[in-house]
Amino acid sequence: MIENAIHSMSDADIMFLGLDYYGTCSEQGNGPSLIRQALNSFSSYDMKRGVDVFDELRICDAGDIKESNYDKLRRKVLKKLSPEPEAFLITLGGEHLVTLPVIESLKPANVLIFDAHADLHDKYNGQENSYATVAHRISERVDKVLITGVRDLTVTEAGELKKLDNVELVKFEELPDKMGSEPWYVSIDLDVLDPVYCPEVSTPIPLGVSLEFLVKVLNRICLHHRIVGLDIVELTARKKGLSSINAGGIIMNYLRRCRDNG
Repeated sequence: MIENAIHSMSDADIMFLGLDYYGTCSEQGNGPSLIRQALNSFSSYDMKRGVDVFDELRICDAGDIKESNYDKLRRKVLKKLSPEPEAFLITLGGEHLVTLPVIESLKPANVLIFDAHADLHDKYNGQENSYATVAHRISERVDKVLITGVRDLTVTEAGELKKLDNVELVKFEELPDKMGSEPWYVSIDLDVLDPVYCPEVSTPIPLGVSLEFLVKVLNRICLHHRIVGLDIVELTARKKGLSSINAGGIIMNYLRRCRDNG
């Protein structure tokens, strides 16, 4: 559990939920528990503002939902998040498919995805619900999907992209204009990072962004846009190391720098 997460779901500002599911990707991991370990190893003191964010924020750790069957996972997530929590939800994955039941529960109008892959297959290996179809399934449930950081697109996905009029692949520098003034749910697939920063993901792709660059982009987004939920997914590490530490660092940065603007 996250240290200082002493509040209940009903009175928390921030709610953490681990979704320990790796049912459709080839790699397995211990993502939620390792990200918690990383968070517990950091100081929560914000040197810029001179405050401890864990003293400012009321935090709830709702534990993990661990499943090997997606339909069971989905039912448990929908039950867990009904009624919709008032706290800001940070979801720890797990493969990227875990984002889908969260979207179904929170019902955001707009979703921003950081990902090296578009995940726009309609079916993948015969499955409609997969880590490689998750953006397609999300697009069926929201008004708009922006995907940034893509550097590994298949011919099939390019064809699907032409059919989906509410999905757009965008460059990082285009985000401020593309996001407008609307609220957004943010999903971070860790493979958007270059493998030198996060090698333990299900499908690492070379020539990704640096950790510093990603954090700066997130900071700018949080400064100018209302974020209604956040997840960090695709960590396939089995023990503490660089990948889990950097994943935890992204979340701690959010808590230190972005939460007041969320």
